[in-house]
Amino acid sequence: MGQTILWFVGLMATMLLVGVGVYSVGQVTSEKQKVVNATDAAAYSGALVQARALNFIAYGNRAEIANEVFLAQAVSFHSWLLYMKTTVETLDTLTDILYAIPFAQAIAAFIDEVLGMVADVLGEIEGVVDDSFGAAVADVEEYARVLNDTSSEILNGRALATAAQQAADTVLAQNLANQNGRQDTAPVAIKKAELGDLNAAVWNGAFAQYTKDKRIHNSDDGRKTAADILLASRDEFSTERVGPSGILAPIIGNFSLGSCPPVEIGSSRDGPTVLRDYERWEAQDTSEFYIRDAVTKCDSNSMPVGWGRATLADDEDGDRGEARTSPHYLAGLRAYNDDEAHREHGDWTGVKALYDLERDTANGRPVKLEFVFHYAAAKRAGQVKTNDQLGFFDKDNATPHLGNTKLKPNLQNNEVASIAAAKVHFARPRNGPDFTGRDLFRADPHQEVGSLYNPYWQVRLTTPAERAMELVYGVGNAGLSRFSPNARLP
Repeated sequence: MGQTILWFVGLMATMLLVGVGVYSVGQVTSEKQKVVNATDAAAYSGALVQARALNFIAYGNRAEIANEVFLAQAVSFHSWLLYMKTTVETLDTLTDILYAIPFAQAIAAFIDEVLGMVADVLGEIEGVVDDSFGAAVADVEEYARVLNDTSSEILNGRALATAAQQAADTVLAQNLANQNGRQDTAPVAIKKAELGDLNAAVWNGAFAQYTKDKRIHNSDDGRKTAADILLASRDEFSTERVGPSGILAPIIGNFSLGSCPPVEIGSSRDGPTVLRDYERWEAQDTSEFYIRDAVTKCDSNSMPVGWGRATLADDEDGDRGEARTSPHYLAGLRAYNDDEAHREHGDWTGVKALYDLERDTANGRPVKLEFVFHYAAAKRAGQVKTNDQLGFFDKDNATPHLGNTKLKPNLQNNEVASIAAAKVHFARPRNGPDFTGRDLFRADPHQEVGSLYNPYWQVRLTTPAERAMELVYGVGNAGLSRFSPNARLP
């Protein structure tokens, strides 16, 4: 019985030591996982701030394009109004012919009255458009100025790194275990200065303002990309307002003499809006009747019916822009020269120099498409509730030859540390179960190239860079996984 008691006491002592050791290991592992989770959340949140900043600029650029499209629509509408006014005036003149016909005088009077009402309405609308044009241009120019200043501040690498760091710090501080009203101690950020420099460096040279003098891969004018998007974004009215042509022709046969019909009587409707050199909108609307015959070698003898022209440039008192004749010449000439049917609007500085990704001038591909944000955090050994912190088995044995029962976790640098990385990248949503993005899905399998014109910047966790691992864990430990037992190194 006595021998059994001795064996039992020895076993209990051993089991106690094992239990205390397992407890300490469990505490370190638990705290390590808390730090890892908190660091992941902080890194993801920091990168999310950066992705939202890029998406904000993308929305701003799209709004600027929409503003420029509005101006193209406005100048087109003004040209069309002037064209409608001259058309009404022409028709009013033609009704004088009806007064010479005894039985058509009542009809002529009715048409005159209707045309007069239409002319009054058109005059009122045209006056409002003319008066409000300057304010609209001023608002668009002011928005472009604010967008440019804001984009310049946001795309500063240090500013992006600092904003992400602040967001990550806030999230880290809120990652506290809470049970029955008792809170755990939050980890603290480490290597902030070193990782801050690394986070700022990844943004260097990634963006550029595409000004008039900046060369891109397919143009010497950096505004070409914005101009192409602007032109592609217009509706049919602000692109070209065409109408029926040749509705009266041919009235004498459908045969030709050489390359010309013997007689052709028809009509032509033309209404282009053109962007000149990225700095001038020119809208012109014309319509006319024409007679083409073989005797005059296919020349057209036209009679203008309506004409109007409106332009938008930096200087409204400058030249009238480039003359654009209609297909049969005379109506276009009147639109260009008729002061009553020609309006010049100024103070528009042209297609704006917007910010976008810096691109290789050879192939137009972005120089950088991914931006990694690194973040590291740690808990000091005193915050880990191991046996030595709780006050048992933390004494050195006074008799060394009997062994030492002190159980200490031996955390290097007296902390439990973790590093996380989150990648900001561009990706349009793919067809999948998320119905909220259904309208954004591409119909083809191709990956869309990143830009600051589409707000598809998103975030995901990724593997930290080797340099960042060395900063946190020390040189020679960069290859360690953060889940490794030794990932607590300084």
